[in-house]
Amino acid sequence: MDVLEHACRARLEGLLGLPLDNSTPASRARLAGLYAGAASLGALATLLAPSPQAGAVVAAATLCCAAWAAQAWRVSRLPYYLMPDPASLPLAAWEVLPGRGVGPFELGPPGAEVLRMLRRARACWRHVGSVAYVLGGPSGWVAACLLASGNRQERDAPPDPGDLGDVVWVETAHPFHATPEGVAPGLQTREVTARLGPPLDVTHPVSGDTVIHYPGLRVTIRRGRVRSLRVLSPDPMEAACPWNL
Repeated sequence: MDVLEHACRARLEGLLGLPLDNSTPASRARLAGLYAGAASLGALATLLAPSPQAGAVVAAATLCCAAWAAQAWRVSRLPYYLMPDPASLPLAAWEVLPGRGVGPFELGPPGAEVLRMLRRARACWRHVGSVAYVLGGPSGWVAACLLASGNRQERDAPPDPGDLGDVVWVETAHPFHATPEGVAPGLQTREVTARLGPPLDVTHPVSGDTVIHYPGLRVTIRRGRVRSLRVLSPDPMEAACPWNL
């Protein structure tokens, strides 16, 4: 599971007693330290308990704190910030246009509708010179990457979408989003080349997926079906920029 999918599922994976909403990597690391400290005190209290029954209760609480500490530490190593007020994606048929965009998310300067949607994103994280946002959930998501200048990249605060630059790529895993040829998430692999023609290249990232490259479009295949469609610049020089890798 990559960071896009993990960010979509993060709220579902939070253990009872481990608040993840509106969290940042640093805040989750602090939470892990807090629970780890509580678990250490609990272990000491278990040894000093006046009775076996009291020791069992303290030991159970200690194990819970240890589990929460491990969970918080694990998610603290992931880069995303969880946004406080996410919205669901509209159930609309968006057109995926290679080299241009996906629905309202067009490459280039973001419009007012895009900025409004980014403020209700589920999560965001920083990459080299850019910030990526994820909207939606496990059943269908859209991610958009926007340029960000270095002086705006505070380490532990989500950026304001209004302070960001151009949209440089958009990726969708929503089943209602398709190219004019009908290529959409969920389509079988053999239908991709049948509808789009021979690709420029086919690569196999370390994630285990297969990526089929077309001008301005990358089609990610997982277990024989389209997992997602990423729209980016058809210019090979721009496609080689760090935020597109």
